[in-house]
Amino acid sequence: MTGPEGEPRVKRCTHCDEEKPLDAFPRDRTSPDGRFRWCKTCNTAASREYYARKKAARDVVKPAKWIVLHCETCGKEMHYRRSEIEGRQRRGVPVPRFCSMRCRGMAQRREPAPGPAEGA
Repeated sequence: MTGPEGEPRVKRCTHCDEEKPLDAFPRDRTSPDGRFRWCKTCNTAASREYYARKKAARDVVKPAKWIVLHCETCGKEMHYRRSEIEGRQRRGVPVPRFCSMRCRGMAQRREPAPGPAEGA
């Protein structure tokens, strides 16, 4: 990196493996010599490739963040995060069916509970 007095300092790019003057490397405060490990040319090319890939991936449609469920009693919309519903399904926990305890109670009153079998 450092040469004798009067010679320009050089550094080897870890990407293209070429030796270049320090001015060809972007600044980096975390590096011991104060310069990034890739030269400006390699750094620019990598950035362009990254943003081109990212732009192409933007066309992929993500699933909605929220899921709308309807109360079985009153039909009211209930909004839940997709991750919560998927987590419940993975764990085997039932998905919410009612918007409130009141609707749950009304549904239980409508459906007769299985009673004891009437004996002979």
